[in-house]
Amino acid sequence: MNRLLSILSLFVLLTACETESNDPLDGNSLYGTWQLSDVLFDPGDGSGIFMPRDSGEELTLHPNGTLVANWDPCRLNGPVGEENKGKYLETGTRRFELLCATQENLFAEGVLEDGFLLLYYPCTEPCVYRFYKTADLRE
Repeated sequence: MNRLLSILSLFVLLTACETESNDPLDGNSLYGTWQLSDVLFDPGDGSGIFMPRDSGEELTLHPNGTLVANWDPCRLNGPVGEENKGKYLETGTRRFELLCATQENLFAEGVLEDGFLLLYYPCTEPCVYRFYKTADLRE
């Protein structure tokens, strides 16, 4: 009986431990992984609104100024699926600029706003990608 109780106690102890944290994500930190949720392309009359987009773009920002994405964040509407590594420069507590390799690539500015990461591209009318955070960086 004692042996059965010991085995049962050990089973409960092992299954009660979780490997993932249930802590809320830090929406005030740029660092972590972000998933594209919406895009805004204004047609030129100020009527543009964010529209849902489920194309799978993901961006991870590291504290050392490097990033990893599954698309080229320096190109607007590029293909998704290929890993791209790059750099960014923090220009404020909640702001950064993508450091794109060539001038043919677009310059984009990132801003953390209301828990979302917004990437502003240089279009005549607003072109904005909006991301939600999916993971904080764990040390």
